[in-house]
Amino acid sequence: DNTVNKLRVANQTSGCLPNSGLITCHEGDGGGSFHGDRGDGDFRFDGDGCLDGDQDGVDSNNRGDGKDFHATRIDSIAIDSLGTTETIKGVGTSGGAPVSFAFVAVQGTSLTPGSITYSFSDGFSNSGLLTAGTILLQ
Repeated sequence: DNTVNKLRVANQTSGCLPNSGLITCHEGDGGGSFHGDRGDGDFRFDGDGCLDGDQDGVDSNNRGDGKDFHATRIDSIAIDSLGTTETIKGVGTSGGAPVSFAFVAVQGTSLTPGSITYSFSDGFSNSGLLTAGTILLQ
């Protein structure tokens, strides 16, 4: 309401999270397959919408137990001080049921492959090394 010059409530429900100028935007993309401790799976993530304007998200056709996963809301994206680990948290659906999630991607080196970890509020978690694909964090 511009006639009063007050902002009472604002809820951002999609798009890029606001950047206060204190947060540096980092590159964070990846996709591929992994050999997990609870089954083989696949992943795709985009955690750099503040750079490229793409919708941030995490998706999987098989999280390691045969169920798919699709993020519907991203609540936070954090990258460690070394720029090698990105953590994305939010909510989504797995096998059609609502779940909250934490997704952690670790960029590999020339000697070791990257790795991912999924944790879901339905009690399923899976972690393993990439067997194909890439994780790019900068």
